[in-house]
Amino acid sequence: MQIQRPLSIFILGLFFSSFALQETPMQAQETTSPAAKMSADQAREENAYTLGVQAYQWGMPLVMDGVTLAAGLKADAVYINDFRKFDTLKTAKERFVVTPNNVTIDAYGAADVSREPQVIFVPKLSAPRWYIVQVGDYYDEVIHNIGGTKGEQPGAYVLTGPDFKGQLPGEMTQIKSRTQFVVVAARIFVDGSADLPKAVEEQKGFRLMPLSAYLRYGLAYKPETKKRSRCTRAPRRRSYSTSILSAIG
Repeated sequence: MQIQRPLSIFILGLFFSSFALQETPMQAQETTSPAAKMSADQAREENAYTLGVQAYQWGMPLVMDGVTLAAGLKADAVYINDFRKFDTLKTAKERFVVTPNNVTIDAYGAADVSREPQVIFVPKLSAPRWYIVQVGDYYDEVIHNIGGTKGEQPGAYVLTGPDFKGQLPGEMTQIKSRTQFVVVAARIFVDGSADLPKAVEEQKGFRLMPLSAYLRYGLAYKPETKKRSRCTRAPRRRSYSTSILSAIG
């Protein structure tokens, strides 16, 4: 009996198998019965389907992060090349984003590194306090953590994309991303409601901005409100393959 499989996965498999077969002939896996052998056509279909599943799983995070960004912008939960800062502790009533704890105030940003690098500035705090700045790519993987278990790490960090080949100021720490968009989340510990005003004051020093703006204006840079809340590169509806190409450049 022939198994009905999703056409999109099969097409992806045919695409990738055309390259794989040119490099190394792939051996068809035997079925549970050693006597049952696949024909050449069956082996080719099995290889195509297997590669299609792998390609789909590889590309899905790229697509879903793009969908999440669009939804986050609509919900006013994230900014482009700037931090959307929340100055209150989360409660069970929050619905716009998954809330992992209620002991930090958070800031969320999406850094577009396709045109130029973006800078994360972490200030020297006025008093010891736990914080972490998580940096992730569009494969949904954390590529760098600032602070956290390593303690305070003030300074300027530069996010660069996969095609970046320029020079950076020597005092900056480079963080390389495999994708054209980078997810940045800053979390600052709050020791109860009485400590909230102090935590909010410290949060003001955490910045996300284009490298050109940082070099020209420093921390005096103020982003345009209209530009930081929308993504001009992303159309509303995109195919699976277009979403992937937009993420990896």
